[in-house]
Amino acid sequence: MKKILTTLLFSVICIASFAQIPGNDFGYDEYNSRRRDLFKKLPPITRQDIVFLGNSITDGCEWNELFGNSHIKNRGISGDHAEWMIDRLEGICKGQPKKLFLMIGINDLGAHVSADSTAMFVIRVLDSLQSGTPRTKIYLQSILPNNDSIRRKSAFLMPEIIEVNKQIKKAAEERGITYIDLYSVMVIPGTMELNPLYTYDGLHMNGTGYDVWRDAMMKYVK
Repeated sequence: MKKILTTLLFSVICIASFAQIPGNDFGYDEYNSRRRDLFKKLPPITRQDIVFLGNSITDGCEWNELFGNSHIKNRGISGDHAEWMIDRLEGICKGQPKKLFLMIGINDLGAHVSADSTAMFVIRVLDSLQSGTPRTKIYLQSILPNNDSIRRKSAFLMPEIIEVNKQIKKAAEERGITYIDLYSVMVIPGTMELNPLYTYDGLHMNGTGYDVWRDAMMKYVK
C-alpha cells in the first residue's frame, strides 16, 4: 500500500510540473509530433533505464549500441527546444529512470531566443525533472560549440552558447545536479568553434564526434 501511495504521489507531482506550459501551443513540426507519439507507444521507461534526452544531436545517435547497454533509451527529438520539452516529460517521470542525461538549448538560440531566456527554459526542465522524478540521477550536459567555417549561420550563436552554459552550470551546481562540460571536449582550443574532426555540418556530430562524446561520458553512464 505504501508503495502504491508513493507512486501516485510521484505521478501527481510529475503532472503538476507540466501543467505550467500547455501542450500544443508551439507549432511542433511533423517529425516532433511523430516522435512524441512514438514515445507514448514504446515500452514504458523503468527504474533500470538510462534516458538520453535532447534534440537532434541526441536523436542522431544509437546510444544503447554505442555504450553496449540495452537499458539506455533515446528520447531525443530533432529540432526540439527547451521551451517545448517541458510538456513531454511526463512519460519519463512516470518511469522514474535510474539516470537521465539532458542536452538542450541550441535550437532556442537558433530561433533567436535570448541567452537568458534559453537558460531559464533549460532550468525549468531541470526543475520539472527533479520534482517529477526525484529518484533519478540527473546529468546536465553543456551545449556544444558550433563551427562557423562550416555552418555559416552559427557565428551569432557562439557567445550566447558560452553564456547559456555559464548560467545552466551554476543552476545545476545549486541543485546538486552533475554538470558535464562537453563544450570544452569538443571545441578547438583557444577558439569558440566545434572541432571539424567531430562534425559533418558544423552542428551535428559525425561518428568520430559520438565516439569522443561516449568516452567523455563513460564514467557517468557506467
